Amino acid sequence: MPTDISRNYNADARPSSKPRFSSFSVVFALAVSACAVYAAANGPALWSNAQQLKTERIQQEDRMFCERFRMPPGSESFPMCVASLAEVRSLHGDRVAAAAAGVP
Repeated sequence: MPTDISRNYNADARPSSKPRFSSFSVVFALAVSACAVYAAANGPALWSNAQQLKTERIQQEDRMFCERFRMPPGSESFPMCVASLAEVRSLHGDRVAAAAAGVP
């Protein structure tokens, strides 16, 4: 009965020489960390800028809409037009939120 003496039965008991983490996972983790640091450092400024742009866009929409109905800025009826538009936007926001929550 021939025996294969070249076979090493303790090969499974040796620790693996493979690296635990691939280079891709290390690079990915570093990239995600860098993005998180950037967001933490610049997040408040970006949020403020976005809010300012939103406010400017709403003011422009108010002017365009109210002028269309002959209520230009500076007229007596302009503030009432803007208030009505704000109410319409609020009600629309409520409808969108209800639809997202599954309420018909």
